[in-house]
Amino acid sequence: MTVVDVESERVLNHFPVGRGPEGVAVHPNGKELYVANQDDNNLYVIDTATLEVLHKRRLGTCPVRLVFSPDGRYALIPNRESGDLSIIETAFKLKDMVRPWEVKRIRVGVWPGGVVFNPEGTKAFVANNKTNDISVINMETLEEEARIPAGIHPDGIAYLVK
Repeated sequence: MTVVDVESERVLNHFPVGRGPEGVAVHPNGKELYVANQDDNNLYVIDTATLEVLHKRRLGTCPVRLVFSPDGRYALIPNRESGDLSIIETAFKLKDMVRPWEVKRIRVGVWPGGVVFNPEGTKAFVANNKTNDISVINMETLEEEARIPAGIHPDGIAYLVK
């Protein structure tokens, strides 16, 4: 990964992550950078202050995107080649330690890509490129509750509010 000062357009630093970083997002708390590495099928969680790797987690095959729920409780990561969605609880408590943990992996359509939440964070929507639909994920049950036809090869996705 590369750190760039956008005002001066200068490279400030480089730091290693796994092979094929694709899904990248900063946790809403600003303290952690999550990186989904598509060639290593894993997730790195990096301290934004020190750039040290705090955690590594296995994911499905070819994780391609990463998005946080509005409250930061979950990170959703679609795994393109395994056709599923990794649901990471960002502050999972296990044996008196708090750490990111995959709490569920659910089947979605073929070649999932873009993911977006509704503003309340109660629903997530996953664009499934090869089944030409959108998976609707209920964030209370962590289950796919519906599929919406979407036309040919949806990938990027946005949620618009009137």
